[in-house]
Amino acid sequence: MKLHGKFYSISTGGVYKALNVDFKEMKIIGENKRTGEQEFDFSDVIWLESTGIKINKNFIYTDDYVLAIKDNEMITCGVVKKRADGSYAIVNKNRGTVHPLLELQFDGAKLINLQNHKIYFAKKHNQE
Repeated sequence: MKLHGKFYSISTGGVYKALNVDFKEMKIIGENKRTGEQEFDFSDVIWLESTGIKINKNFIYTDDYVLAIKDNEMITCGVVKKRADGSYAIVNKNRGTVHPLLELQFDGAKLINLQNHKIYFAKKHNQE
């Protein structure tokens, strides 16, 4: 069975593509471009759930930081979260807004995925 999941490592601060999940030993093997293959305990990772929405052949996952742009203006930005009804939305706690991803797509907004919000903001703060 081929895995299509990704996870965030708390210990390394990186996002990894899941290669193998061992439920008996509670271990997961993943890889990323920076560090290659690594093994992690379940307690050291946060599973990133795919929304099923693709941008340029890449899926949007929960906890990704996404911008929505329409007519060259930013409509909203925020972190992708799963709602109680099972749909996904861009949540911006600072502005107090919630915008469903599918609704933004149907309205013709261009979605720009800036990657997992923890990595995005860590990089942004290191540049300042």
